[in-house]
Amino acid sequence: MSSSLQIILLSRDRPNYLREALQSVLSQSGERIEVIVSDNSDSEDVSRMLATEFPTVRCIRRKPTLSAFEHFRAVIDTATADLLVMFHDDDVMTGGYVHTLRSHLDADPTLAAVCCDATILKGGQPTKERFGLSGRGDIHLHVPEDLLREYFSLSLNGPAPFPGYMYRRAAIHGLCLDPLQGGKYSDVSFLLKVLSRGPMLWLDDPRMQYRIHASNDSATEAVGQRLRLLRYIYASTSMHRRARLVVQYRYRYWASWWRSTSGTQQPWRRRVVRRFLIASTVKYALTRTTLWRRLFTKLGGLLRQIPGARPKDQPC
Repeated sequence: MSSSLQIILLSRDRPNYLREALQSVLSQSGERIEVIVSDNSDSEDVSRMLATEFPTVRCIRRKPTLSAFEHFRAVIDTATADLLVMFHDDDVMTGGYVHTLRSHLDADPTLAAVCCDATILKGGQPTKERFGLSGRGDIHLHVPEDLLREYFSLSLNGPAPFPGYMYRRAAIHGLCLDPLQGGKYSDVSFLLKVLSRGPMLWLDDPRMQYRIHASNDSATEAVGQRLRLLRYIYASTSMHRRARLVVQYRYRYWASWWRSTSGTQQPWRRRVVRRFLIASTVKYALTRTTLWRRLFTKLGGLLRQIPGARPKDQPC
């Protein structure tokens, strides 16, 4: 018999996105699946939409509303099934998500969690662009360095999407997102805690769609919160400040900070960061071909956004 599963959609004031996400979840096949909406909205729009269009779906109304961190903790604390998915209301499951991920957890009782890759939704437009793994094959994570390599390195590939995890409930019992351990990047510290309780598996198989839109929190760089995450990593793993992955991570987030600020903001800091970025860029350009690949990939993306631009092999 397959393990019991709860899919809890974390929702906040986005009834239109939630409708699409919920439809995709309800289309999943399999037994012993309970679907719940955790409505942490300020308005009643989500509750009214659910009552009208999905009257049989259980909804937990959070009143008063909780912070994002408290909401995440509340969902974990009240989960009762063997397995748990905490899905975001702006993402979409595709066919076979439940069957594929649950079959791996049922087959290997040592696994703490399984996650799949995703394709990107740009607003409401589906694309073939992959979120992270991009044809590298399935990845088994056993130690902290396995996870941090995917988040910190200069590789073109990224990590698996955080909303796509299916957890063994026993492996996350008592855990939460801690703002003191990375703020909005505390998904990494959370996953490190899960990994300490058992290995994880990332499937090179896009079984969901991850939506990119204007209100994505990831669009804003927060260096102070990156530093909180690093302090947690120094304290809880064997990784040190001069480790190659840490240096590469600093390069990535300072480059992101540089792009997101204007020349009139914090001019003294921009001068310091500019010197660091120039020196690091020269070093990586000479020693790491992945830097050039990242640069050409970004340039290609920018060119595709220019009106009238097209690949050279397309006919006029």
